[in-house]
Amino acid sequence: MYSQKGQNLRSRKHDFINKLIACGNIYQLPYNNNASILAANAIIESPTKILTGKGLFQKRIERQAQKLRKHDKYLINSATESIWNLRLTSIQRDGFESLANEANNIIQNRARSYADDDMSNMMMRISTPQVTNHPFGNCIYNGIDFP
Repeated sequence: MYSQKGQNLRSRKHDFINKLIACGNIYQLPYNNNASILAANAIIESPTKILTGKGLFQKRIERQAQKLRKHDKYLINSATESIWNLRLTSIQRDGFESLANEANNIIQNRARSYADDDMSNMMMRISTPQVTNHPFGNCIYNGIDFP
């Protein structure tokens, strides 16, 4: 019984992979290989998640599976592993990895830019005098002016 189940699963996986490959667009890089658009969408979907080439490819497979009305997560994950490891060329894998790395760099640079802006804003506030009702508090918060 178990071997028949295993054979049935292998058969379903094989059929699913063949349908995915027949569609042809699973090998295309997402967003026409535009890392800026990918980064913008990644920030919207999951701002803290680091992109990987395999993850991008998995998304591609999941979208195609939806079109084929396949919702079996195990089948989708298994097909992704098989195609990634056995069917994609190293150049194709490198394309997905490179796109993911470029998008991650854009996201990191954007985050650094926001952090730098926040730091500049905080530093500008330092020169703003603090208002107190007591001379001692004034010395603590605003320093002492030497003539």
